[in-house]
Amino acid sequence: MTLTHRDRADAILQDIADLTVRLSAAQVEAETEMAEVRSRHQATIEALTTDLKQAEQDLAKHAVGNRGSIFGEADRVDLTSGSLLIKDERRVKRVRSMLDSLKKQGLTYAVRVAESVDWDIVSGFDDNLLRLLGTKRVPKPVFSYTLASREDAEDAKNKSQ
Repeated sequence: MTLTHRDRADAILQDIADLTVRLSAAQVEAETEMAEVRSRHQATIEALTTDLKQAEQDLAKHAVGNRGSIFGEADRVDLTSGSLLIKDERRVKRVRSMLDSLKKQGLTYAVRVAESVDWDIVSGFDDNLLRLLGTKRVPKPVFSYTLASREDAEDAKNKSQ
């Protein structure tokens, strides 16, 4: 038996409905399990992360504060548990007044500005203004679908038989 295009579209919609239900159930189950695992390990992970950051800060402070006795004239020292490296870099000191200073000197290219088009507002412009801006409205097919509830789908299926 050959399906009509409508019958085929309806069959695909039914597949989408079934897949949507199954996907949702799988996502809920997976998220529940992952949340349980995360909650069991969260305190340990947070504590270890905090301890690691603190140990790294302690090492950096100790290495810089005792540079001469640890490194001598070298920029690298190999120790039993690993290696330490140190180098001098020239960095710009960050001052609070920098933004105002850049603007006063006309160096606005060094100031970050996030610009983008608000298309929701532009979509509300009339056609004459859009033409002035170098654009226009064009037809665009927009596809969408809705799923019947399981009960409605069963009722419609029973009526067609």
